[in-house]
Parts: sequence; C-alpha cells; structure tokens
Amino acid sequence: SMIGEGLVSYGYRSLAAELINRLMSGIALSLKSEGVFRHHFDSETGRGGGERNILHGFAPLTFFMETLGVRLISPQQVVLSGFNPFPWPVTVKYRGMTILRQRDRTVVVFPDGQIVNTDDPSPQVVSLS
Repeated sequence: SMIGEGLVSYGYRSLAAELINRLMSGIALSLKSEGVFRHHFDSETGRGGGERNILHGFAPLTFFMETLGVRLISPQQVVLSGFNPFPWPVTVKYRGMTILRQRDRTVVVFPDGQIVNTDDPSPQVVSLS
C-alpha cells in the first residue's frame, strides 16, 4: 500500500484506484476459493499465497480512503478532495455519518440528518453547521 499511497500523493489517483481493484480481486478470489485471507497475491493469477488469515491479507483501508479522497475527522467533520476515481459509487458510514462519493459529486449526511452536497473537487473541510 506504500506504492499506492505514493501514487495518490503525486496525483495518480486513477492509477491507485486500479491498483486497489486488483488487490480486492485477489482478496475476493482467496475468500471465495479458500475462505481465508492470504499474506500476498500473485500479480498474474490473483491467487493468494503465504500465511493464512494474517492481517496483511486484509484490504488496505487507509490506502482505499486516501484514493477515494475521504479523510474522516469526526462524526461532524470530513475532509474531501478530488472525485471518486472508482467506476462505481462508494458509500462510507462512520459513527452515524454517511458519505456517498459518486463520479462527480459527493453527498454527506450527518448524524442529525443535515445534508451537504458538493461537486467541487478541490480539497475542502465539510462540517456540521
């Protein structure tokens, strides 16, 4: 995930999203075929290898959130940047707050029901007012 975080830092968010898709394919294949998380995955076949049910086999959540352009601060505050680089909408739920990242807009629903819509890709703090 260090390579992916570097891709995000240098503005290659779409490439980072492609890397996440490939990682998730390997994780899903391992879970479907063996019912376990694996330490590493073959880059060509996607098959898992190494230790079984090890933490390194879990999906890299921090890398995913950085690629998505979402940094959770509290249930009343989130930092958004860029657009959703994935080909599908992504919903993040955090302590009563819901963030829906679509291709070119984001909807934040705070725990009290207040809704904020944004289509601005520049980094911004979205807070409960």
